[in-house]
Amino acid sequence: GRVVEVFGDIEQAQHIGVVVPGMSNDLSNFSTAEGGFRANASQLRFACQILGEPDVATIAWLGYDTPDNIGAVAAGAARNGAPSLVRMLEGIDPTEEKHVTVVAHSYGSVLAGVAADEGLAADDIVFVGSPGTTLDEAADAELRPGGRVWAALAEGDPIGAGLSTDELLPPAWVPLPLAPTWIAFDMLDGGAEELWHGTNPVAEEFGAQRITT
Repeated sequence: GRVVEVFGDIEQAQHIGVVVPGMSNDLSNFSTAEGGFRANASQLRFACQILGEPDVATIAWLGYDTPDNIGAVAAGAARNGAPSLVRMLEGIDPTEEKHVTVVAHSYGSVLAGVAADEGLAADDIVFVGSPGTTLDEAADAELRPGGRVWAALAEGDPIGAGLSTDELLPPAWVPLPLAPTWIAFDMLDGGAEELWHGTNPVAEEFGAQRITT
């Protein structure tokens, strides 16, 4: 199943935030009492209001079949879902009068990267806790004119460790007993340049504006 829920008045709002979820999100846990995915979009709008920007609507976009567990190592779900995100954004603001921001979390950032490579009707895209993006650098994102790319990775988040198809092991010069230490420092320093699904959005070489989380 699919579900898209809007918080606020999308017709009147001048700022729209679209939240794209990661793995293991579906209809069964979309609105759990503990705070499912829909709560992320609701809280984002509330935070904007607290910060003094009331003219905001947010969208919880569960518009693709998110992978579970081992399925997240493949990019198939992201590639299959990306066209749906592209179409949805084209429809919510066809006159381009509103400022649209896509906030993509974890595996959702893989999908958002694929969508941005195809062309995304958004002014900003934010990669949060990403396992890597198919974009080689931020400048490759096809956004609206003047569009910006942002990235955030929590300190120590294991998703930022250098465990990619290119970096399955620490460099050869790292003694095997020190490998766990190397990976730990790699994580704390923002992660490797290449992650499982591609370029690490918080890597300096990627060129995104890094923000804290």
